Amino acid sequence: MDQKTKGRNSELIRKRNYKLIARFYWYNSIVGLKFEKCIEELEKEFYLSNSRITDLITENAQSLSEFETKKPNEKELKKEIPFFNWIYKPQN
Repeated sequence: MDQKTKGRNSELIRKRNYKLIARFYWYNSIVGLKFEKCIEELEKEFYLSNSRITDLITENAQSLSEFETKKPNEKELKKEIPFFNWIYKPQN
């Protein structure tokens, strides 16, 4: 009988973190939002706290660096993660 690990699925966490980093890259590098505003937007989308998002960005610095090196545009991001809304409409 196989022992299943308890807790959260590490593959799902990895995928979530990749999408969070992609979204942070988009907000920061394409939309041009300041760091704090990026974090505010990510809090709304991922239901994570400000501090947790900041930790995840730090923990996934290599992935962020890869985005910054490749510099994907909105069209490429939309193709890779099609279910996100890639149109930013600031709310007052």
